[in-house]
Amino acid sequence: MNHELVDFVAMLLVGVLFVGSGSFAIYIGRRMKNDQLPPNGMIGTRTLYALESEENWYRVQRASAVPNIRLGYACITAGIIIMVGTFAEHFYGKHEVSDSLVFLSVLILAIAIIWFWVRYFRVKRSFEPGQGENRR
Repeated sequence: MNHELVDFVAMLLVGVLFVGSGSFAIYIGRRMKNDQLPPNGMIGTRTLYALESEENWYRVQRASAVPNIRLGYACITAGIIIMVGTFAEHFYGKHEVSDSLVFLSVLILAIAIIWFWVRYFRVKRSFEPGQGENRR
């Protein structure tokens, strides 16, 4: 089989995977935001703090919903960038863009993931016992 065709199909599948993952993250994020994601062992922001109680679970889900949704949009953006670059490289062979676009996509996702966890730890700190009395 043609090596270029295999690369083309593989990169398209990566792009589709990113778009699908991003769409799922947005769907879950919206459920988290509206308290529609009950405590479970698979989906949501599952940290030790969140799993301590049902109250903590819903707090953490609400707090991490917006970063989760933004992470989903970042995944979709990364997937679209990869797919557009793949088409451009395949049909306009003079341009080799897939490597740099994959790097750009990974960079976008890394920034979104870091932002997600920074937001989580800020919110967690605000919920810790004794923090409310110190702030008054």
